[in-house]
Amino acid sequence: MKDSQNDSVLEVINVSDPDNPTMVSALSMTYSPYRMWVADSIVYLATRNGGMRVIDYHDPSSPNELSSVLTDVRGIAVVDTLAFMDGDNADLYVFSMSNLSSPFVISSLDMPFGWTAVSDVLIPENGLLYWASDNTRGIINISDPVNPEILVIEDGGATDVALYGNNLVYTLGDEGTLIVQNNSILHYQ
Repeated sequence: MKDSQNDSVLEVINVSDPDNPTMVSALSMTYSPYRMWVADSIVYLATRNGGMRVIDYHDPSSPNELSSVLTDVRGIAVVDTLAFMDGDNADLYVFSMSNLSSPFVISSLDMPFGWTAVSDVLIPENGLLYWASDNTRGIINISDPVNPEILVIEDGGATDVALYGNNLVYTLGDEGTLIVQNNSILHYQ
């Protein structure tokens, strides 16, 4: 949302009464939010010109920005104390979030085709990171976050990625849906 100064605003809205939602707080920002990940009242906000912002919402009426890293982040996923994100050079960065006020890089991975404009990142509990971006989609082994390894990378963008049972499902925008199981295409529509 934009305020009167054309800055972005991150709002907390109480929806406990769906017929009467009420705004609890609003945090003005001078950067453009792109994606967010929420875990344990912490918002990890990926922004186009402000990097990854870490915002504490333990008191929803008074959000507190704790830190920021990088300058351009489009996709983000957080598991335990690790944040996985695309960074300034379209590479994968792994940050330690053990101290939310002072995150630090523990590894990075050069993406051969880049992964510009990451549209979705999914990390189930199997040690794999699945991603969809404007120009590629694929799978990275993150079971050892210090040494992430590309397992599959495919040309062709996707807007979303999801797991449905044993199937990996990509939505391909106007092109339809791609369903993959055991690295074999089951359905393309």
